[in-house]
Order: sequence, then C-alpha cells, then structure tokens
Amino acid sequence: MFVIKKWMIYTGMLVVMFLTSPDMDAHEKKIQEIFTSSETNTEVVQVSLTQSSSNLTYHNLLVFTYTKHNRRVLTFGAFGMVFNAGG
Repeated sequence: MFVIKKWMIYTGMLVVMFLTSPDMDAHEKKIQEIFTSSETNTEVVQVSLTQSSSNLTYHNLLVFTYTKHNRRVLTFGAFGMVFNAGG
C-alpha cells in the first residue's frame, strides 16, 4: 500500500512550480499591458527587460518570478501566469 506523506505533496508542488515558472517574455507582455492600459492615449509602449535599465529589473527565484520598477514589485509570476502586483 502506497502512503502519501506531506513532504511528497510539498515536493510535488515545488516541482510543478519550477516547471511552470513564467519566463521574461511573459513579464514583458504583462508590463506592456499595464503601461498601455494606464495611458489615456494610444502610444505604443516598448518594454525590454534584457537591456540594462536601472529602474526595471527581472528576478527569477526558480519557483516564481517577479519584476521590480523603482524598488516596487510590478509583476509576480507563478504556475505559468503573470499577475499585476503594482496596485
């Protein structure tokens, strides 16, 4: 008989989070949506996390990812989805 222990569930959740962690492109798309929806005009906003910018940074912690803008968390990503955390 196979018994599922708590540590097995936690390990399984960490593996799923690791495998579905969103990449930098998903965060760039979400940031573009945030900036275009906050503007009243129809300007095209181009966001690039790969170019060195002192106020927009991408952080990957293996099981989740986040971006910071001016030392505030702007987006948070986990389970393959990116959320707006910048309120």
